[in-house]
Amino acid sequence: MLISHRCRFILFTAPLVTCDWVARAFAPWEDQRVTGTRRPWNRQGFHQGMTPAQAKRAFDRLGHPFADYTRIALIQNPFRRMVHLYDRMTLTDPIWRLRQAAGFPIPGFTEWVQHTVTGNDPTSLARQSATQWAEGQICHFVRAEYAAQDLRPVVQSMGVTPLLPPPDHSPAVHKFREMLRYDQATIDIIRREFADDLQLYHSATPHLRLVA
Repeated sequence: MLISHRCRFILFTAPLVTCDWVARAFAPWEDQRVTGTRRPWNRQGFHQGMTPAQAKRAFDRLGHPFADYTRIALIQNPFRRMVHLYDRMTLTDPIWRLRQAAGFPIPGFTEWVQHTVTGNDPTSLARQSATQWAEGQICHFVRAEYAAQDLRPVVQSMGVTPLLPPPDHSPAVHKFREMLRYDQATIDIIRREFADDLQLYHSATPHLRLVA
């Protein structure tokens, strides 16, 4: 999360999404300290990973007009996001690494998607769609895969001039090779459980504006 009180904007990142160059582009306008982790003793502080609703409560406690800020959220296509999460777990999850070291199998991608997305843990970040996480508090959703394209009309309305790379007009770049990991069953699961997120990717409006 990145906050500018002077320019009245907040940049959020949806769970499990990374797009480091966007944060670097907006860093010159950052004027609010945001810690890396939550600190329970500091109820008025800001920390990375705050949901928009949590940030709103922090703004209210400090007397800042949350509604007057442009609230931007970086999102990622759920088909791509789930593949990246699975690959990250394969490399870093301690239980999976112990199983691999002991010669035991870890769940395959198909099995993992079926268990993770349709499981019984409603708090799992992997199960949250961007729209559920946003809880109606976001002004602009920006697709990480097309961030330069989506951000241009947003920053024009904000009056800031971050250094954005030229939009990529090559359709081949964003043909998700991750789709090769899916079968029809897992495709259907993602389409059903993340229908709202996928709708943002098919929105007719280039800046994906969605305000509750």
